[in-house]
Amino acid sequence: MNSKFTHSFLGFLAIATLGTSILPTQAQASTIVLNSGQVSGNPGNPGQTDSNITYWTKGIPVNPLSPTPFTAADFAKAKGIGCSGSDICGSAEVLAAHPVGIPSLPSAPNARWINWKVDSSFFGSPAASVLYAYRFTVPEPTIQNAAIKMYWAVDDFLGEYPGYPDPNPIGVYINGYALNSSFSGAGRDQEYSASQSIPSNWLNPGSNNWLYVYQRDAGGALSGTIFGAHISVNVPEPSSIIGLAVLGTLGAASTLKRQLKSCKTSEKETTKVG
Repeated sequence: MNSKFTHSFLGFLAIATLGTSILPTQAQASTIVLNSGQVSGNPGNPGQTDSNITYWTKGIPVNPLSPTPFTAADFAKAKGIGCSGSDICGSAEVLAAHPVGIPSLPSAPNARWINWKVDSSFFGSPAASVLYAYRFTVPEPTIQNAAIKMYWAVDDFLGEYPGYPDPNPIGVYINGYALNSSFSGAGRDQEYSASQSIPSNWLNPGSNNWLYVYQRDAGGALSGTIFGAHISVNVPEPSSIIGLAVLGTLGAASTLKRQLKSCKTSEKETTKVG
């Protein structure tokens, strides 16, 4: 076999192996942005129906929405499934900028105030404790890890607040899993924020994912919330791809080595016969 060809081929294999070894160890993350008060992909106007957010409420002010911790059936009601009796379910409505609260969120400027209903002034009346549901899609077919960063203001609280106990103390859930206690409390006069890592098994590849926001009323006059959530998702490291590429390269090199050895043996036998 031509030695120049052999050296060139081995050099190519070495470069291929090096190329696979320097592939990035972390795929780029996608970021899913969820803003309240959107109508057909744009910030809505007071009195319009939110295109993405549905709700479940009893229409009762001041008190917690449920006397017990939320169940799968309660989260389903927020999606508009299984509502009956005293349940009130529907699509959220866009409010005017809150009259005594922050008009918008600096970190989520496209978000708008919402409530389950708005009165003729487009403020958050009648007041009530409400569980909202916002469906979203995870585009990755596999999920390594994820995280959420959320900004909000609320009348009156997310979940519970000191002096106002609630069987559901957390204000934000993903697919029924409660986030940590930093996603609770606070009020309407400024932007609040919290962040948290999300276990990969909390999310589903595809469109069957839900962000739930629990708005707790305590004053009985007005209610509502405004929020923007950023969910970042990473795919698994491509280590298996790198391993297969390297194994393939090593296998090719091993095959070439055997062929060279066989070729040399044949050359020696030919020399002896001649």
